[in-house]
Amino acid sequence: MQGRRPPPRRAAQRGVVAVMFALSLVLLVGFTGLALDGARLYINKAELQNAADACALAAAQELDPALPNFARAHAAGMLAATRNFIDLQSQGVPPENVTVEFAASANAAVWNLTGLALPSDLVARCTVAPPALALWFMPALGIDNAAVKAAAAASRNIAGLNCAKGLGNCQAQASLLQ
Repeated sequence: MQGRRPPPRRAAQRGVVAVMFALSLVLLVGFTGLALDGARLYINKAELQNAADACALAAAQELDPALPNFARAHAAGMLAATRNFIDLQSQGVPPENVTVEFAASANAAVWNLTGLALPSDLVARCTVAPPALALWFMPALGIDNAAVKAAAAASRNIAGLNCAKGLGNCQAQASLLQ
């Protein structure tokens, strides 16, 4: 038996590996971008939420129910927010990206109350919204940047007991507090 020669390749099949490699490279860059840029946005959201929580708590702490001082509460919230870091802890929160607002309740439609006769359960709300982040890998797929923001609200007044349903101890806690 003599060795057979393989049949010659057809011209239409040449270069298929290059096309498959190019398509798989696009998919690989897309999944890498989704993983790395998505994780960066997720971490940035958590960092922004920390800044917003600190801002709201600091501002609410300064809201004295008898005589609320909005300027002092605003300054305390801004200070707490700007002491946090964002973008993988690489930069501080710029003050121009922080909004501190006040209302009579958490569900209020009107925020930034000033000079009105206010109830004792004032609420401070902070929003931290920096400009959009430039992404690392997703520009290869046409997505250049993405924005995340965070908001938090806090009050000095405890709205109710912190009891889990079904435990049956809320009545006991209520009687202890009275």
